[in-house]
Amino acid sequence: MRKKVYPFVCFLIILLFSCEGWEMVSCDSCLYEEPTVADLHISLSNGEATQGIYTVTIYKGKLEDGIVLESFETYLSTQREVSLNTEYTVTASTTINGNTYVSVGSVVPRVKTYYGCDDVCYYVVNDKIRLRLKYY
Repeated sequence: MRKKVYPFVCFLIILLFSCEGWEMVSCDSCLYEEPTVADLHISLSNGEATQGIYTVTIYKGKLEDGIVLESFETYLSTQREVSLNTEYTVTASTTINGNTYVSVGSVVPRVKTYYGCDDVCYYVVNDKIRLRLKYY
């Protein structure tokens, strides 16, 4: 019995790790026209109330490039429309008990194609960035 199960388990493990980027996509959430822009979802907390007002700055490219697209203040998580296949770096800074804290994250929103629905389906990946403070 063991000799029969071992090759099957090995085959399953190889199959599981051979598929790069294997994802299940709901056809209900698909876009049937290829998008040219994406909504960049900026999360400032872990679903709880934020500690105060945040100054959010969106940079095009790396932080070191210094190309500021937008800077604004907010208490809440937000989203902004951005171009695809471009790197964006986002910073969120806040002051708590007289100390300034900065959280930094970077993403490159991209479109992927899924062929498992009735028609060709497009969906955006890497469109979420979490900038929450873990320790203060």
